[in-house]
Amino acid sequence: MQKFIDNFKSKILRNFFCAVFCFLFLLSTANAQNKKIPTRLLFILDASGSMAGKWQEGSRLDAAKAIITHMADSLAKENISFALRIYGHQSEKSLIDCNDTKLELPFAKSTAANLTETLNRINPKGYSPIALSLEQAVNDFTLTKYECKNVIVLITDGFENCEGDACLAAEKLQSAGIFFRPYIIGLGLNSESKIKFDCVGQVFEANETASNFKEQISEVVISTIMNPTSLQVNLLNEAEKPIETNANMTFYDHENKSIKYNIIHTLNASGNPDTLFVDPQKKYDIKIHTLPAKEINNIELIPGKHIIAATSAGQGSLKISINGTSKYKNLQAIIKQKNQIINVQNVNTTLNYLTGIYQIEILTCPRIILKDVNILQSQQNIINIPAAGTLQVNKSQPGYISIFKREQNTLIQILVVPVGANKQTIQLQPGNYEVSFRAKNAISNKSTIQKKFNIVSGIATTANF
Repeated sequence: MQKFIDNFKSKILRNFFCAVFCFLFLLSTANAQNKKIPTRLLFILDASGSMAGKWQEGSRLDAAKAIITHMADSLAKENISFALRIYGHQSEKSLIDCNDTKLELPFAKSTAANLTETLNRINPKGYSPIALSLEQAVNDFTLTKYECKNVIVLITDGFENCEGDACLAAEKLQSAGIFFRPYIIGLGLNSESKIKFDCVGQVFEANETASNFKEQISEVVISTIMNPTSLQVNLLNEAEKPIETNANMTFYDHENKSIKYNIIHTLNASGNPDTLFVDPQKKYDIKIHTLPAKEINNIELIPGKHIIAATSAGQGSLKISINGTSKYKNLQAIIKQKNQIINVQNVNTTLNYLTGIYQIEILTCPRIILKDVNILQSQQNIINIPAAGTLQVNKSQPGYISIFKREQNTLIQILVVPVGANKQTIQLQPGNYEVSFRAKNAISNKSTIQKKFNIVSGIATTANF
């Protein structure tokens, strides 16, 4: 009876600890999922000469300053840090200064306190180097040890007039890890400028006739920033865990097939696939440049939601190496799967491939062909090939030479030596060979000379004719 009671108590305790463990695990998972990613916002303010244009009772620059001030108050309530870059404010328009852009307030605790004073001393002056400002904005976001959303809000009344490529600059922002396309607050943008900004970011047009335009535009933009559309790409191993990474991913517009982003997949500090902030107005096809490539097509984002796109991408590695010293130059191997060429890999390198069965053709002489090479999850398949030996062919006169490899009772032609070459040095894999020679001017088949020889790794053999 006592034994039964002890077993019962032991079972109860095991179940209790199991329940506690499961509860703590679920709680930590929920906390990780609900953890907010810090946000940093960079204002880029147009202070070029055109911003002196009329807006209600003041100028467009006055309206832009009012929007920034109102947004800064909202950002403070949301505990979002911000910085301020201004362009077109240092040089007069007559100087045509297309380098006129400056980070006036960097990300710092003192930014909010210095905002009003900084804005008060800015007057509209020069040109509009928008592309340069976007490019230099990459360096305005200092590196952090934690995951962070980096957002740009550009306030302007017109497009680039310094011959810069604002579209290309926006692409550079993406490759630098600023995955939000810039938000553009337009102050009286004409239809042509709106179309041009389409490749740069999302345009919000301020309503000049509204008395509370700054409140309206601020609310819309802040709401969009605080509830972003995000995407996570999970590359699953064979245990369906999202731990595969470091593959390049190309995002295509699903409708017109244009390239939108090109990003190297990354795991964040928590070991999870990094969050991407991409244009929510698009449907995407993603090509993942594993070997072979994978695709995830027709991904539709939901505004304000976090979407997870996943595909199986379990990988192992393949290492091809030569035993001993090699005299081969740039030796390569053709990697195939189902008779399709997947890759050409340099010998003495290691590359990752999706798990599966491959065929390998190593371009030695003769070629080494391996069938049913199995790449397993998180394992390295090492293929060692023997070092070649050297065959020195010397001809006393021009003639025809063919080299054959003897395999049992079969001769397999592997190389034809050029007729005019008097000397030829050839790297051959170890084995038994036969050489046939006939002088170019000979008029009888009986003049054919045959020699047999054996090639040994690292050893030189000479054949004289």
